[in-house]
Amino acid sequence: MYRALWVFTNPLLFFWCVLRHSAPERVRLRTPTGTVTLHLRNFESLKTAFSVFCRLDYPCESGRPFAYLDVGANVGISAVYFLSRNARSTVHCYEPDVSNLGYLRDNLVPFGARVCIHPRAIGVSAGIVTLYCSEDGKYSSTLASEDSAALQRVECDKFDDVLVALSGAVLPVIVKLDVEGIERDLISQVDFAAHPFVARLLCESTDCGALVRRRHERILRNGYVEDLCFLSTS
Repeated sequence: MYRALWVFTNPLLFFWCVLRHSAPERVRLRTPTGTVTLHLRNFESLKTAFSVFCRLDYPCESGRPFAYLDVGANVGISAVYFLSRNARSTVHCYEPDVSNLGYLRDNLVPFGARVCIHPRAIGVSAGIVTLYCSEDGKYSSTLASEDSAALQRVECDKFDDVLVALSGAVLPVIVKLDVEGIERDLISQVDFAAHPFVARLLCESTDCGALVRRRHERILRNGYVEDLCFLSTS
């Protein structure tokens, strides 16, 4: 929590909202490249901002740029974190829930051409899938759920095809994967040895690392994020 005192430009507002389980329309955060503004959808968005910027669920260095693939971008909080580490980093965001897209676009406008937003799902195959949408927009998933607030039919790209499309990236690629329960399905279909340009995988899981055959070092961050750093084959 002590990091929140520096990261949030108005930490008293942050702590007050935590106590009330509410969220302001926007918050301002200090980053290595300057102050950024996040437009928040709800209290879940504020919690995510704390998890990413203060608890450091996806810690990334600021000394060098990367090309990020943000799968499950939600309202763009992780994407803003990635882009604010280095002024040359880029990000491709995949987010299928239409109720999140307005916030996602608003949050990423300041980064201009460094951002590409794909309003699509990621799956084991391409096609049209059903998205089971949560009321707060945070836990929407292509897995069937009786608790979903609404259903959407969305376009879906195959995970491996998306990685192939990034093979020409000038910068090393870091993949963040947060797809509410289908992480194992996606990881098991990909041979990361065929994608040597991927430098790192940040996956919201505790057991996907065992499915990755390419040599890597694994760190479990904050109990639920697997950080897999791929090792050189030389």
